[in-house]
Amino acid sequence: MFRFLLHGSGLEGLAARAALAGATGLVLGLLLTRAALPVLRRLGVRERADKSDSPFLAERHGATKSQTPTLGGVPLLLAFALAALAWADPRQSFVLLLLGTALAFAAVGFLDDVIKLTRPRVRGLRARPKLLLQFLISAGAGLGLLGGLRQADPLLIAVHLPVLGALAPLAPAAFVAVATLTTVAASNGVNLTDGLDGLAGGCFAIAGAALTGLALLSGAGTGIGSGLPAVPGAQEVGVAAAALVGAVLGFLWFNCHPARVFMGNTGSLALGGALGVLALTVRQEPLLLVVGGVFVLESVSVILQVLSFRWTGRRIFRCAPLHHHFEFLGWPETRVTSRFWLLGTALALSSLAVLRW
Repeated sequence: MFRFLLHGSGLEGLAARAALAGATGLVLGLLLTRAALPVLRRLGVRERADKSDSPFLAERHGATKSQTPTLGGVPLLLAFALAALAWADPRQSFVLLLLGTALAFAAVGFLDDVIKLTRPRVRGLRARPKLLLQFLISAGAGLGLLGGLRQADPLLIAVHLPVLGALAPLAPAAFVAVATLTTVAASNGVNLTDGLDGLAGGCFAIAGAALTGLALLSGAGTGIGSGLPAVPGAQEVGVAAAALVGAVLGFLWFNCHPARVFMGNTGSLALGGALGVLALTVRQEPLLLVVGGVFVLESVSVILQVLSFRWTGRRIFRCAPLHHHFEFLGWPETRVTSRFWLLGTALALSSLAVLRW
């Protein structure tokens, strides 16, 4: 919509649109989340801080977090969609793919949240149906990316390593498989990190901002000296991603400790899915392991904990995901969150290593 107010496809106009998209997302995130708070309270939509398997966490979080409204992902994603459609070009298929994937994952998360809220004895959607839905959405995103990238340049469906560039092109089925696994892993990584006030949102904003910058450069081409593959249309995805980062920052105003609202699985699954699609669009999915390193550590801690207990009967960590381990060591919640943010910032800044100037 408002993108037509800024003429030209140069980097200056692109940067201006991205900045305005981020600012619009921020303002809408603030306003819509603030407006949603009394509605969520009136509906009695409150977080189920079910920590019955850990008396320590139940004592630490149960009393306060169980009274906090959830489903904050709904106004967050509405702010994202409005800001993205205002400043990015919706005719660009990659923009629609980012929006569609985020909203599809949000639908799965919303169903999961509603089941938990309406059926107190059930912990949400069962693992297998939930994972199946995630794989189906991710496979659809992979097919959409395959068509758009292969049409632009067949070499774009190769695996692109930071600095080294493209390897041999993947077979279409292999590309879809890689895209599916990347998106599912990113979605669940953000979901697992969403356990402390502001933790997942802050880490996403940091990683998302880094990938947004790479998307803008990638779409603008390699003429400015970046070592990124030139992906036609990625610049519009960068503008949409800036809107998402802004919306998350607006939401964080109410989600930072002490949180007044939680995003729920509606928000966390959507943010992770969007992060995966964003990395795939700029052909930097291996770099996502670094930029989203906090989410990787959280996921790996859960995997190692489960495997260790199943095979040896012993736990590697005091508690998993990793942020709870540090709580068991005596760290206050705010220290865990702030230090994970610092780690995420350091990892995101390291993404500059893929650029050649």
